[in-house]
Amino acid sequence: MSAKTALNATYVLFSHKAVTPAAILQPHRDQTRSRCAQAGLVLVAHDTTEFVFSSHREGIGQLRSPHDHGFLMHASLALTADGHRRPLGVLGAHFWTRSIEGKTKKKAKGKTGDKPIDKELESSRWFRQVVVAEEQLGPDIPCVHVADREADSYDLFARLVDRSSRFVIRNRIDRVARSEDEGPTEHIRTLFERVNATIEMSVPIARREPKAVPARGTSLLPREARIARLSIKAVSIQVRKPPYLKDVPMWLDLNVVYVREIDTPEGVESVAWTLVTTEPIDTVQDILAIIEYYRGRWPIEEFFKAIKTGCQVEKLQLETFAALKNAIAMYLVLAWRMLLIRAFARSEPDASANVALSPSEIVVLREMQPDAKLPERPTVAQAFVAIAMMGGYIKHNIPPGWLTLARGLEKLILLERGWSAAQARGPKGRDP
Repeated sequence: MSAKTALNATYVLFSHKAVTPAAILQPHRDQTRSRCAQAGLVLVAHDTTEFVFSSHREGIGQLRSPHDHGFLMHASLALTADGHRRPLGVLGAHFWTRSIEGKTKKKAKGKTGDKPIDKELESSRWFRQVVVAEEQLGPDIPCVHVADREADSYDLFARLVDRSSRFVIRNRIDRVARSEDEGPTEHIRTLFERVNATIEMSVPIARREPKAVPARGTSLLPREARIARLSIKAVSIQVRKPPYLKDVPMWLDLNVVYVREIDTPEGVESVAWTLVTTEPIDTVQDILAIIEYYRGRWPIEEFFKAIKTGCQVEKLQLETFAALKNAIAMYLVLAWRMLLIRAFARSEPDASANVALSPSEIVVLREMQPDAKLPERPTVAQAFVAIAMMGGYIKHNIPPGWLTLARGLEKLILLERGWSAAQARGPKGRDP
């Protein structure tokens, strides 16, 4: 088959009406469930990202202006809850478009954080993806859902509590609450002023590039990596529902963990998290576990970098929303593998490469990348660099980026498929 014929076949596949992102992802989701079953308790990180294209494509919408052509994806990424936060796979991905008219109407209604969840509202994606993830995992695999401030919704909390779903969600709205039944009401942050710190600890804070947050109409400031000294408080409270919500309980029993940085360097934005959770806060270990669970949200941001920077899906030339969704669904699996290899290379660099690569991939990698000088039994860190070198990485003090890793891994997968096919034919099956 010629390269042109193969390319045309790919376009036909992605554009076929019978092909959907759910069908493409289902084999990966089934394998993800098996990995989760072996891991025990898992974290499910939920977040949304935008895909922006340079020109209009059939079926896609607008994002922040008539010149922003694109659509959104809400993904649910499973991770180990053992502190390593190792990616186990994608449990679900939901794609949708947005119109400028619809966005304007939403803004005109005022507050958005506590709107009741409805099929017509974007906020419904958080609850829908929780259900999707839990149905995929089944009742025997426990999980804790983790999300950032955009998921802070009383209606969402009520629905999760009603279905006994476990969660850790960063608080954005300073709601009215009380510390006991029939007690005086006050705002959550005022309540915390009277609570003594339970723990002080130091944690590493990762470097961050400046980032726009369209959902909040704000931007995150850049920061350098540092060790932050944190003061931590925890309290059980009852949160009161907003007056405009209906068909939800008047009060919700929740736990809240307040994390604040002390002795922040001058000119640096302090770390301040208020985490709403169903997890217990009875012991120091319980509280520290909640903070570790919330830190499990960060890998999904790296996952989005892998899919957009590494796989460069926003440069795809497919002409319809349906075809783009299908292509991105396929790239999600490649992005997960990239994230997995890098996670092992960072957390367990001396582990065998077999934790992230198949035996045949290791053989092909050794043969096709002689400059990497891979030993017979390479470590995952050695394989990580060798894959990046296959994608054009030149060894120096800066670690491989997403783009060279994506190019190298894609080449490795294709070469391994050819090698496996040749091995299956055997000497007698070779052409004369």
